[in-house]
Amino acid sequence: RAKCRYCHKKISIKYPVVELATGLGFAYLYSHSASIFLFILFSVLVVIFMSDLQYLIIPNSVVFIGVLSVLVYKFVYSPQSLIENIIAGVGAFLFLYFLYLITRGRGMGFGDVKFSLIMGILLGFPEIVIAFYIAFLTGAFVSFILLLLGRVHFGQQIPFGPFLVLATIVTYLWRENL
Repeated sequence: RAKCRYCHKKISIKYPVVELATGLGFAYLYSHSASIFLFILFSVLVVIFMSDLQYLIIPNSVVFIGVLSVLVYKFVYSPQSLIENIIAGVGAFLFLYFLYLITRGRGMGFGDVKFSLIMGILLGFPEIVIAFYIAFLTGAFVSFILLLLGRVHFGQQIPFGPFLVLATIVTYLWRENL
């Protein structure tokens, strides 16, 4: 009945939605014989998505696990592109860090900047540019819609991490078609 068995408080719809999305993501990875590092990375993406959406924070510990898992994944499965991907990750980090500095942290949080390192190492160049384009475009579109509907007010913080996560997944899965 969508209530806690013990305290009888209503359970938010986000919990079953996240459980379903995570299960579908794991099933997809399993059906494509993905490595354990991609399972870990997908878990990191889910945590980043939800923690930024709910609390406007991307925990350092999660970013650390993400960077470590993507580095090991690239080292094991495509060592020939590891250096280029690290350079792409550092470039992505520096780009968002520059935006962070010129907006004095009002344009995006530092967690988004740190997460861009994971994105760059995973995707490489030029895919990181595509992912940023998707994230900025969808973020602006959703923000505009939320403003029109009166759900947020101009100047109010909107989490950018979920858009970065979705853009990372879309770019990783459909990079050839994009």
